[in-house]
Amino acid sequence: MSSQSANCEFSVPNHPGLGRWTFTRWCSRHGIHSRRGHGLGLRKGETSLTIYRMYNPYDPDDESWLDTRPDPLPVKKRKEDSLWVVHMSHHPVAAKRGLLEGFICVGWVKAGYLSQYRDQEQFKAAFHKCYPGHPLGRIANWAGDARRFVCEMDLDDLFVFPVTGKDEIHIGQITGDYRFTADDPELIDNDSASIRNVKWLKTVRRGSFSKAALLCFDSEHTVHSGSGYRSDVLDILGWAKSSKVD
Repeated sequence: MSSQSANCEFSVPNHPGLGRWTFTRWCSRHGIHSRRGHGLGLRKGETSLTIYRMYNPYDPDDESWLDTRPDPLPVKKRKEDSLWVVHMSHHPVAAKRGLLEGFICVGWVKAGYLSQYRDQEQFKAAFHKCYPGHPLGRIANWAGDARRFVCEMDLDDLFVFPVTGKDEIHIGQITGDYRFTADDPELIDNDSASIRNVKWLKTVRRGSFSKAALLCFDSEHTVHSGSGYRSDVLDILGWAKSSKVD
């Protein structure tokens, strides 16, 4: 870092090992300030932070005000917070097989192996290409549903499958990773070839849940979160805190 001028500046690269930039009393004592204000660090998406440092005649190389300790890892979604809502009723043949054989499924067969797409934009681009003519809002909704099914669902997560037009809700638990059943012509023909193996735990009537829970479960999304009502599912299953099958 140069210290030959009265007002120096330097850029700090953003990389995983970089700690948060904490300003201490050294700053106020020696005239250090940042472009965005006291004590602020890198914002999401930025690649560098420019800091302006006044010349310190006593010790121009003193960087004790920088906190270079690594930031803690981001807190991941806790397993005990997970509950998914999955709709399969629009593909009755596949839904019936799923209940008998132990799997849940989604469509979009034209997009092929959904695991090749890594984020929302990749899903949207693929669906826009494979399903031309559909409104952009619908494409975005499909992309979000597929992304949740492929990328966000995890082993041992709980889910509910509310059957459209019937007074029953199936409760299950994810037991398998995403896979594409290219060798199953019936699932291909019924646009339901993207699957996850599950263990079915219980089937209950809709009246077992509150009106608020049912309103959440009846969303038009194929896959969405119902985490706000996970405690209701645990009560119905008779589980205390564990998210795993005994």
